[in-house]
Amino acid sequence: MELVGLMKRWKELKDELAMVEAGIKAVVLTQKKSEKAEGVIATYSKGRRSFNYEGIAQSLEPSQAMVDEFTTTTTATNWKGVVDKMGVDLDDESMKEFTVQGNPSVSLRLEKPKVE
Repeated sequence: MELVGLMKRWKELKDELAMVEAGIKAVVLTQKKSEKAEGVIATYSKGRRSFNYEGIAQSLEPSQAMVDEFTTTTTATNWKGVVDKMGVDLDDESMKEFTVQGNPSVSLRLEKPKVE
């Protein structure tokens, strides 16, 4: 097969593979769980969470002394430090308003061959 033919075939296979991959990812995202079959691993990730530490801490009204402890000389406050010191349970229902959940994702990879 000539180079142009090989390149055309490569593109066709790549396009087909992209459609199959999108289909796998759509199913795994819907199921919200990882799957493994035929040496292919589709790993589900619910996405990263981030927190508005300043909002959490301020809603709980920490003492000025505690805030000062985590305030740097550049006047930035380590709100995560304040929240950690206050012992806040970030999974508590009352913290949802301060939480940002990232987008879920799926990654695909081939299982490593077993070495005998």
